Amino acid sequence: MSLRSRGFKSIIVDRGAYSDENIKALIELGIVGIVGVKKTEFFKKNFLSKISRNEIYSKKNRVNLKNTSVYIQSFDYFDGKVICVYNPQMEMLKREIHYEKGGNDDEVSKYLGYSLIFHNTKLDDSDVVSRYFDKDVVEKSFKKIKGVLSLRPIRVWLLEHIKGHIKICYLSYTILSMLHYKLKKLGISGPEAIEILKTGYKVHMRDKKTDFSWDSVVTLKKDQEEILKIVGCSV
Repeated sequence: MSLRSRGFKSIIVDRGAYSDENIKALIELGIVGIVGVKKTEFFKKNFLSKISRNEIYSKKNRVNLKNTSVYIQSFDYFDGKVICVYNPQMEMLKREIHYEKGGNDDEVSKYLGYSLIFHNTKLDDSDVVSRYFDKDVVEKSFKKIKGVLSLRPIRVWLLEHIKGHIKICYLSYTILSMLHYKLKKLGISGPEAIEILKTGYKVHMRDKKTDFSWDSVVTLKKDQEEILKIVGCSV
């Protein structure tokens, strides 16, 4: 209810927030959702068990993601669909872990490599899968904010100070994103650019007697010059 009152019309959430009650609430509120689904016994029995490996693992069901390819098949569910996503690479990795821990070819290993997504959008299933996994970009952004930008436990207590700290981190991440966008051709990320530029600096000097002042830039390395040139910064 709070999502609708705040003006949200669509949402993408991980499977940790999945429940039939939440799905029903989204539909009743008229909110379009893409939701990760837990592999419960209900979904294994009613959906995953009906999938033929040879059928789903074919070119027509292939969806290209950023770092891998997955294969999909969907079923009607509530007022939307459940998409079964098969990732061969993930299956191989999880099988190795399963066997290392002493597991056998039982019901557990049968569904390794599969995941589930519910949606009630008008998008093609392949678009839904791409958008769902694109949420990883947001998750990685939060990791960078907490890591590179040091948004850690905040040692301030006044609300104004907390808001100020978060705004500074948000603006800093905006700069990192801009660097990442502009430096794509060089294959350099925002954090990497910051690290490269750390050793470059400008010295400001002033003669107290004459009040004459001047700047001197420490000789920049080639990659530092390239970065500054591409982002349009003067030295």
